[in-house]
Amino acid sequence: MYVLILGIAKLLAGAISMGVGDFLATDAQVDLVKRERKREEWEFDNYPEGEVREMIELYMSKGLDEPSATRLVEILSQKRDAFVDIMMAEELGISIDDAEETPWKHGLVNFTSFMIFGIVPLIVFIIAIAAGASGETTFYIAIGVTALTLCGMGLLKGRLTKTNILLSVLITLGLGALSAVIGWAISFILQKYVGAAE
Repeated sequence: MYVLILGIAKLLAGAISMGVGDFLATDAQVDLVKRERKREEWEFDNYPEGEVREMIELYMSKGLDEPSATRLVEILSQKRDAFVDIMMAEELGISIDDAEETPWKHGLVNFTSFMIFGIVPLIVFIIAIAAGASGETTFYIAIGVTALTLCGMGLLKGRLTKTNILLSVLITLGLGALSAVIGWAISFILQKYVGAAE
């Protein structure tokens, strides 16, 4: 029962941590985009010649000759908002679409994903204990189901990102195994040295 309670507490803490982390990261990105856009708008409104020259030099660095780059930028500069958007993308590498992201949705998705994939081993653990399986058997069953869950995550990631599915599965499984080994090593060290000190 202690292991089950600890597992549920760890799952909730991890899910909340991941959700809050994603929320804060997305919120910071949105703030950055909005702040940089305001700065670029101010520069365009107050120093249009300088901004136009920057864009001309940027396109020249991409291979356009100066007359072609000048002509292109003169056309773009006729539409202030479009020009600023392009400047942000070309000069700063920032997409204006990032300003439309919703931080709480990102946090909720991350929290839910963590809970869904993290609760699978716990459910198996509960079922195995209820069925009267020994602690050792339950442990190995949980490892097997966790490995299958990680493979499922890798498969899903590979399909969504259109990358090599086998490689995605192996990387996800490998990182999951590494995390488990690190967690076990830390608990072993704490139990051996901190526990012995008590």
